[in-house]
Amino acid sequence: VIYMARDPRDVVVSYCHFSRLVNVIDFVGSTSDFVDHFVNDTLLYSPFWKHLKEAWNKRSHPNIHYYITESQINDIVYYTSFQEMSKRENKKVIGSDVEVINSKILNKDGGFLRKGVTGDYKNKLSEEDIQKINEWTKENTRDMDDEFKYKIK
Repeated sequence: VIYMARDPRDVVVSYCHFSRLVNVIDFVGSTSDFVDHFVNDTLLYSPFWKHLKEAWNKRSHPNIHYYITESQINDIVYYTSFQEMSKRENKKVIGSDVEVINSKILNKDGGFLRKGVTGDYKNKLSEEDIQKINEWTKENTRDMDDEFKYKIK
């Protein structure tokens, strides 16, 4: 099992974009509105911390180990790189009769894979929203080990 944890500030930016981009979600509020929903766990894929902590608490579980060869690891690294995933972004995964993507958002802000840059939240979130997420992160990581990468003390 591979569990990928991201900086919650980057998560909120990507999730906000995704929620505007996908027609069935069709989020139309401001980024600050989205941050409020994110920290209050009122979004479709919530709650963020409960999910993350369940995985974190199982990180040393002896039954969660899958051995893969170095060749398979290299393939995973290659095929999940931003560059390679970007090449496949426009492939149809759903029938052509279904309009999944909001083309106005796609043309304005990009598709599912926009930049592949860690820390871009600094260019997308207000200082107030960053502070709100930092406080939320601090509260929710208080009981986590110091080795957790995104813990704020």
